Amino acid sequence: MTEWFNDIMTHCSGGGCHSTVNELKRLKVISLFGYGLFHLVLSLIPPSLLKIFNMLGFEGNRYIGLSSLKIVCKVNMDFRSLLASVVLLSYNLVLRPAFSREQQYI
Repeated sequence: MTEWFNDIMTHCSGGGCHSTVNELKRLKVISLFGYGLFHLVLSLIPPSLLKIFNMLGFEGNRYIGLSSLKIVCKVNMDFRSLLASVVLLSYNLVLRPAFSREQQYI
C-alpha cells in the first residue's frame, strides 16, 4: 500500500511538490484510519452475520485493523489521530474485557 506513496515522496523530495507531499500524507492517514476501522469493526461481528459478509467478499482482520489505527496515532497529531486513539482505548478498555468475560462462560 505504501510503495506508490514512497515513490511519489522520493520524486517530490526536490522541493517542487510541497503541497502534493502534504496532501499525500494526509490521504495516507485518512485511508489508514478508514481501513483500520473497517477491519476492526468487521472482526467484531458475530460469526452468524460474518458468513454473509464473507459471501460478499469482505473479511475482517483484527490485527491489521489495530496496527493500522496505531500507525495513525503515531504519524499525525490531528483529529484523526485523536479519533484513532479513542477507538483503540475503547477497544482495549471496554470491548476486549467484555469479550473475554463472555468466552469464559461459554
